Amino acid sequence: MEHYAVIRQVGKGSFGTADLVEDRRDKKRYILKKTRLARQQELQREATIQEMYIQKECGHRNIVQCHESWMEK
Repeated sequence: MEHYAVIRQVGKGSFGTADLVEDRRDKKRYILKKTRLARQQELQREATIQEMYIQKECGHRNIVQCHESWMEK
C-alpha cells in the first residue's frame, strides 16, 4: 500500500471500498479495491480470493485488468 497515494474514495459496499489512487512509482492512476475478508463467511472469503486470482490472470477486453494484488492482516 505504501506505493499508492489515495486521491479519493469512488465506491463503498458491505465488504469494502474502491479508491482512486496514484502509483508513486509511475504516476499512473488506478482503482484500488479493498475487501474486508474478516467480515465474510469462509465460503465467501474463498470466492473473493479466487476472484482476485482469476482477475489477475484473465486478459479479456470485457474484464477489468488486475494490476497488482496483496493481502494484509
